[in-house]
Amino acid sequence: MKKNMWIEHVRPFFRLSPLQLICLTAYGEARGEGRRGMQAIINVIHNRRLHPIRRFGDLEILEETRSPYHAVILKRWQFSVFNLDDRNRGIMLRLSNPRIFEGEARNNNYLKIAVELGELLRRGTLVDITGGADHYLRFDLRREWTRGMVFRGRIGNHVFWSEPPHYFQSPQIYHPEIDYVRPAPTPPEALPILGVGGLIIAGG
Repeated sequence: MKKNMWIEHVRPFFRLSPLQLICLTAYGEARGEGRRGMQAIINVIHNRRLHPIRRFGDLEILEETRSPYHAVILKRWQFSVFNLDDRNRGIMLRLSNPRIFEGEARNNNYLKIAVELGELLRRGTLVDITGGADHYLRFDLRREWTRGMVFRGRIGNHVFWSEPPHYFQSPQIYHPEIDYVRPAPTPPEALPILGVGGLIIAGG
């Protein structure tokens, strides 16, 4: 799949605010792992955001959305729940509509927990239970790319790793400000879909 085709594949998720997309990713990747499992996914997402965006982010997505979180989460081959062949594809596309996401977040217990965790991240109070991990995979899978990486531990069915400290020369510093999870600017073509108040999850 060419890069521009990948952008079109994930474009429906541009409608979500950064915070909604973080929560949806945690829900899609780890709702079966419970609260701690979803928290760990959010930790990984945020840890990737703290590194220079060129390492973990898609610069074309960043340019379109002006959201580093969108660039990190929607980069190709990073979070499997966005893959074309993922069994959750239909669920994820349905929840890419902010109005539907908002309604499900009130009624779906797992998504509700993900939103609660996302709110802690927005406030800068979410504890990193992964020890700074920026990678994870199922415990029963083996990947060559983990060689030389720092093992951070296992949470549920996932094991967590991080790049060696020397890999990054100038990591960004985290300041827990709302700007990190402020709703992305609404593209003009999305206005009829979003309507008024469609991005309230990430409100200040």
